[in-house]
Amino acid sequence: MTSKRILALLLVMVILVPTVNASGAASLAPTATVTSKVITDFNSLISNVGSNATVVDYEALAERLMFQLEKGRERVERAFENRDLEIPEAARDEYSLGVETLNETRELISSGDYQAAAQVARGALNHFGDAYRIFREHIQATEEPEETGEPTFNETERGLKVAIERAYVYLGRLNATVVSLEGEGYDVSAVLEMLRKAWTYMGEAEAQIEEGELRNAARALATARETLGQSNGLMNSTVKAYKERRVQQFMAQVQNNIRNINGTIERLQTSLEAGRTNQVRAVLSTVEMKVQGLQERLTSGNLDVSLDELHAAVNSINEGLNELDGETATQIRAMNMVEAKMQVLNASAVRISQRYANYSDVRGEVDALLSRTREMFDEITDEIKAGNAEAVRDLLRIANSNVVEANKNVRRSIKEATQDQSQIRPGSSSQGGTQIQEMPGTQNQGTDDMPQQNSTQISSANRTATNPP
Repeated sequence: MTSKRILALLLVMVILVPTVNASGAASLAPTATVTSKVITDFNSLISNVGSNATVVDYEALAERLMFQLEKGRERVERAFENRDLEIPEAARDEYSLGVETLNETRELISSGDYQAAAQVARGALNHFGDAYRIFREHIQATEEPEETGEPTFNETERGLKVAIERAYVYLGRLNATVVSLEGEGYDVSAVLEMLRKAWTYMGEAEAQIEEGELRNAARALATARETLGQSNGLMNSTVKAYKERRVQQFMAQVQNNIRNINGTIERLQTSLEAGRTNQVRAVLSTVEMKVQGLQERLTSGNLDVSLDELHAAVNSINEGLNELDGETATQIRAMNMVEAKMQVLNASAVRISQRYANYSDVRGEVDALLSRTREMFDEITDEIKAGNAEAVRDLLRIANSNVVEANKNVRRSIKEATQDQSQIRPGSSSQGGTQIQEMPGTQNQGTDDMPQQNSTQISSANRTATNPP
């Protein structure tokens, strides 16, 4: 009976996940077709044994619930799309909890604990359902009625000013993300252009308020909010590409590490114990196969490949090196660390020389340094073979110091290039003689929500119109 009750609760919960009909309207009541399909799916998961026993196929149940969770998340994300300024915090919180429990469900399925996965999935379904319900109720409560001859409550001067101020804060947060991405070398010019347009519309809304044209102000604000929503959508796609690039870079780094360690062991094999060397190579081969599997998942469009999985692969490599004697393992790790820094340095130099023409000479400097450092690796290997631990440490210290210093130069070049090509600068004048104020968070005592970036930070008035940048 207990199993039947659990299944009944799960069935009710899956059926009651909010759906969106063809017109985009929310519907908490399932259609007959959806209901019958869910019932059929659940019945297929149960096989009766005798007249009084029920055996549940928890693996199939967990997989089915996982599918429902993915659909529930997609439904909420579609509803949230381009509506960031209108999403209540409670809805955001429920969505975040849903994502967390969805990931927990996925991990439990991967570990084979299907019964626990089914139980956790139930909570995730509730979170996504609540997020959608709260969002829809908020939208329905704040939706502007059809135009009449008189201004509505939402079009009063006070309400509009509050909405504009919130829009400025939101614009500032978007701009902070733009600054961060731009510092990484990404082309965010399209997002910046949209932020400029939003800024212009918000200034227009403020000017209309000053003239007493509340309805025109509301229209300008609505356009500004729509533009901000579009900016956020474009930002999300940029961030997605950024995350994918990080995973790809880390994956390439792990693969390079495996090749470097194999090469080092090959050069040292005459001075290493054969049995232990083979054990290390076996570990490296296993990790390499795992990383290749992650690469295939990423190539097929599965962006759920996490950095945690790659960090686990790195830990496996370090554990494998423990098969060697302590001093040799430490030396190989140190060489691998310097090599990894060199790879990052080279990637940074390539990026800055491609993006900023005035800094192409940075690439040449880095190439020369990398060449000298790699030559040192042969000398380090010879000292390891000879057992000169002190000489190895000195050489590694010099190599690491060279790479660190060069990396500082590259970072400084990136910072200078970013400042030279800043996209949005603080306004210098105002319309109608009004006083320009900085956006919250741009002052020295600003909040953490708005990290200070003098070269590209948007500066605006909270309550006064400003010239577009």
